[in-house]
Amino acid sequence: MTDLPAPLTPPDCDLRGYDFMPLFATRLLDSDLYALSTGAEFKAALTLWCKAWLQVPAGSLPADERILAHLSMTGSTWDCVRDLALHGWILCSDGRLYHPLIAQEAIKAFAMRRKERERKARQRARLRSVSSLSHGTAERQDAFFRADRDSDRDKDSESPGTPRQPHHDGQRLSETWTLTDELAAYAHELGLSPAREAESFCDYWRSTANERAVKHDWNAAFRIWCRKSAERRQTRRASSSRSPSAAEQNRSELLALARGALS
Repeated sequence: MTDLPAPLTPPDCDLRGYDFMPLFATRLLDSDLYALSTGAEFKAALTLWCKAWLQVPAGSLPADERILAHLSMTGSTWDCVRDLALHGWILCSDGRLYHPLIAQEAIKAFAMRRKERERKARQRARLRSVSSLSHGTAERQDAFFRADRDSDRDKDSESPGTPRQPHHDGQRLSETWTLTDELAAYAHELGLSPAREAESFCDYWRSTANERAVKHDWNAAFRIWCRKSAERRQTRRASSSRSPSAAEQNRSELLALARGALS
């Protein structure tokens, strides 16, 4: 065994479940195997190639005559096809048979499979991070954004000895925030339903998980919300007034047809 070459594929080269195996048609048809083998011999050789692709390590076969007879699906006729069925295979120091061409392609396929697994692992990690952030409590999210702002302030801080300017952190919309009489009157003056706007306002900001959900004055934010809602309503009304409804168009067409029939 010490005089034999090292295995042609690494011991962890595992392509099980990876059913695609490249087959170089021109090279195969010009090979000695294709020129010298009978139909049974060629069929056994090709069967062993396919079975070796899914062995571990990929590109190898066990050097056991009974197992080879089973893998080649030749059974009792294995001795008759053995020599050409194993054409190109070499025995390596780990006691297994390897085919250089199949081993070379197995290494390429295994590298691609490993890269794909790493890419999927990174994608799953990103999804877990996003899911953890979106389903975290308001306190955890508030701490995250506050730490992020503190980090930015440290990066942008002035030279040592310069006094730091005081700052005031905002906060997320609390569960105790309620619509005051003053805010309700403000929404009513804009032609809005105060209760409906307050409900939409709370649902939107309590479900938002980014830095925009942290504000200094939530009453002021509600007034801005109402002004934008009123502006959108006015825009929709102006648009609907400029374009006739489908019912009006149908009525105009029917009147035109009636006048044509009476004329």
